[in-house]
Amino acid sequence: MTDNNRIEISLSKAKLTKLLIFSVLFLLGGLWMIISNPQTSNPVFNNPVLKTIAFYGSTIMGLFGIYFFTKKLFDKEPGLILSEQGICDN
Repeated sequence: MTDNNRIEISLSKAKLTKLLIFSVLFLLGGLWMIISNPQTSNPVFNNPVLKTIAFYGSTIMGLFGIYFFTKKLFDKEPGLILSEQGICDN
């Protein structure tokens, strides 16, 4: 089989950069909430358990986003490969 019918579509570096910036902002927002511990008059949003989950959840999601988007940003493999064998999504 030849690779003449193989179509490779690369990843969008601009979109990955934008997602990386949003991940950094998400991380910074989570760290700000942990450090400053903002108070509100709403009893639902002032629940300490809910606030702790939100604070640390946003920090962890920001870290994971930074890790994976940085990894994909410097990856040289194409994002999508269309061939006679099928579709390969990287």
